[in-house]
Amino acid sequence: MIKKVYLCGHTGSMNRGCEAIVRSTATILNKVGISDITLLSFDEQYDRFLNLQTTVKIVSYPNRSFIEKVFTIIKRKLFKDWIWGFKFFYKKLFDEIKNDAEKDNTMLFNIGGDTYCYSAPYLSYALNEMAEKNGIPTVFWGCSLDERILSDKTMKNDVNRYSYIAAREKETFENIKNVIKIKEKLLKVCDPAFHLEKKKTPLPEKFIAGNTLGINVSHLIFSNIEDENDIIYKNIRCLIDYVLSQTDMAVCLIPHVYNSEKNSQDIKVLRKIFKDYKTHDRISIIEKELSCSELKYIISKCRFFIGARTHATIAAYSSEVPAIALGYSIKSIGIAEDIFGTSDGYVLSKNNITAEDDIKNAFTEILIKNENRIREHYKKILPEYKQSIIDATKKIIGGIK
Repeated sequence: MIKKVYLCGHTGSMNRGCEAIVRSTATILNKVGISDITLLSFDEQYDRFLNLQTTVKIVSYPNRSFIEKVFTIIKRKLFKDWIWGFKFFYKKLFDEIKNDAEKDNTMLFNIGGDTYCYSAPYLSYALNEMAEKNGIPTVFWGCSLDERILSDKTMKNDVNRYSYIAAREKETFENIKNVIKIKEKLLKVCDPAFHLEKKKTPLPEKFIAGNTLGINVSHLIFSNIEDENDIIYKNIRCLIDYVLSQTDMAVCLIPHVYNSEKNSQDIKVLRKIFKDYKTHDRISIIEKELSCSELKYIISKCRFFIGARTHATIAAYSSEVPAIALGYSIKSIGIAEDIFGTSDGYVLSKNNITAEDDIKNAFTEILIKNENRIREHYKKILPEYKQSIIDATKKIIGGIK
């Protein structure tokens, strides 16, 4: 029986989606009887700023010196050994995991989610290879994988090394099913963040509980956020103008990837939008660096939500708030299809937004007109949907000999 789990592939909680995966995964593991959970983190300081150490034990990935980086770059270039550096850098950490596994039944969960979608995840390759060599079971947890990426031979080999794969939406499930050799290892689940618990926090002064449109945008969906003629920028302005002039609703701008001190990510984009409306008595912005659980509490008090960040939208879905995702990846489309049976209307791809009122029209035609139907649909589908990852976790833990 597995007694200890290492959570790997965590880049840090500046992205509140990463924080949400850690917290909710711990909740899920606790429900199946596992409380000894260690998080391997690239940003322990920020994780502690958000008090993540109260949920899991945090261990930092070791820092790499300049000389070490140069040495491994040379080795990669000369010998084409792309993962050697990671095995070298993290050997001590790998040895500690190996020693733990020898003393107790230990398992590794790669919680990187969609890190395989952007570039070759050499650290994950190294970790998976080390685990396989030492007989340590591994899980690719709540993942998303594009079909295009799975055409790579190294990626296919790595995916097949996992003891289990928990795909968080059907697009990924189908993609992996086509390349995995042992089909029983592949499980279909919801994203773990559907189990994220809310934490009560004060609502903004201009927020109207139960009658506020929450908006989350990311620099990733803009062609040029500095250009006020950018089609996404014009769409957000059109949407806000409509809500403030044609309804009695309030608007709240909600970041989900941010560090206010660095003026980066979502908060920077939202501040630019907010400055045009800051004197209005029905619009607010979340400036304080809240945890994912506190942000979920605020989102749960919205009447509607439109979000670019997947885990901000998941916070809305799991709180039964009618929502539209401003999608730019496989995960937003797949999750919407799992919940609604279709992504049409529920996901707006940035590539398909061509008129400046596209988002406003989707808001009125999909969310406002179907508000009650969507809420009833949530009540019917969410219990079984959320249970899928509990059942899968029981199978994973029970299936390791």
